[in-house]
Amino acid sequence: MDELTEMREALQREIQNRHLIEAELRRKTIELEQSNRELAQFAYVAAHDLQEPLRDVARFAQLLAQRHHGGDEEVDRWVGHVVGGAIKMQMLLDDLLVFYNVGTSRLGNRRSQLQPVDLDAVVDEALEHFQGSITATGVVVERVPMPQVLGDAKQLTDLLRRLVENALKFNVSEPPRIRIDSVRDGDKVNVRVSDNGIGLEMKYASKIFMIFQRLNSREKFDGSGIGLAIARKIVERHNGRIWVKSERDSGCQVLFSLDPA
Repeated sequence: MDELTEMREALQREIQNRHLIEAELRRKTIELEQSNRELAQFAYVAAHDLQEPLRDVARFAQLLAQRHHGGDEEVDRWVGHVVGGAIKMQMLLDDLLVFYNVGTSRLGNRRSQLQPVDLDAVVDEALEHFQGSITATGVVVERVPMPQVLGDAKQLTDLLRRLVENALKFNVSEPPRIRIDSVRDGDKVNVRVSDNGIGLEMKYASKIFMIFQRLNSREKFDGSGIGLAIARKIVERHNGRIWVKSERDSGCQVLFSLDPA
């Protein structure tokens, strides 16, 4: 066998091996996608079906609290724990369903599906949701005129609401401050929500956008652990990215990019 024939056969074997590897990769990819769909569907069905029995638990626990309030201090405390636990579980299930719905949305897969959105109106609606607590706690809110972007107004309002909620939750400064502004960055608009709260170490920056990842104890800062994961999903569905700039005890800036209108 001459050298040319050996080279030809070696090349054919290499091509065959590559085809086998590519076929195996395609098969594994299909299996993984199917597994992810089944897991997401399971999470949705579980969260959806758990809502009704959970509402029953909360409803009857509240009835017990009303009927027996003041009769026994220890019983009152126990019933209060049941009601509080049911409310927290309801919030968790609600956020799980939102996470699933945003994750399976086709919004943003094509630029033509996005519509011009007035970010000033989005910020107005997001802040209105917290007007009571902003007034009560003396939060100083700073904002600048915002541009129009391409997106879904409802999802962007939910996004801003979650970021403002996060800024309020982790802010123990006096007075607490929140600033909402934006800057044009090439072919993107970067929106920024800043606070003067407790901040975080940048080595944990990517962790905060993962589902059920918490940097602080649940006892100190309440929440489902899903809010920023939902925010990330919404931004990704708008062809953008989300990131954070922060230092421990020096406030936090959460930024996300959108397409301008």
